[in-house]
Amino acid sequence: CSKIFLLHLGDEFGVRDVNSVYELCSHSWRTFCTNTYFNAKHISCIPLGYKSGMQAEKKTNDDRTNKWSFIGTPHKSSRQDLLFQLSKTKPHFIHSTKEFNDKSTINAYEMGKILLNTKFVPCPNGFFHPETYRVYEALECGCIPIVEKAYNYYDRLLPNNPFLKVDMWAEAKPIIKSWGNDQIKQKRDECKIWWNNLKNELQESIKNKIIS
Repeated sequence: CSKIFLLHLGDEFGVRDVNSVYELCSHSWRTFCTNTYFNAKHISCIPLGYKSGMQAEKKTNDDRTNKWSFIGTPHKSSRQDLLFQLSKTKPHFIHSTKEFNDKSTINAYEMGKILLNTKFVPCPNGFFHPETYRVYEALECGCIPIVEKAYNYYDRLLPNNPFLKVDMWAEAKPIIKSWGNDQIKQKRDECKIWWNNLKNELQESIKNKIIS
């Protein structure tokens, strides 16, 4: 082979030295990026994306019932604080699981139905890494992601992204409670356009690397 390309998915904990593998490749794309990879010459950082089977937004739905939704494991203090701060802001949808991939976890199709009826999706940091699938599931279903500012991770991974960012979950409460329909629609439209453009740009950039 004159060229080898690698799509490296997973590796959330980053405990193995994979640079010796990357050095064999013409170019590599990986998820769960760290400082080591953000500015690497032959490595590109890509977003996690969303689970297969997720229902995407087919049309604009301005009549969403849930102000916010959380589906997942409240395993860290940040997530406990999220639920504490926002639980009185109704209507909402909460489905807590004991662990990742718990049997009681809602499947991707059902999750899509819930998110298609949700305006805001708080996206706390993952168990080990700031990035989670929740951000992209929210975007795919036309919701507004609210992320934590930790390490400015999303600004480094996805410059000029339209996400709402908070230092503490108490800051999300007045946004979810007081934003009007026009303000929500404007931000949702901004997120939708940005997300569709990003997906197209990622496809083009990968294709161009391979055929160049």
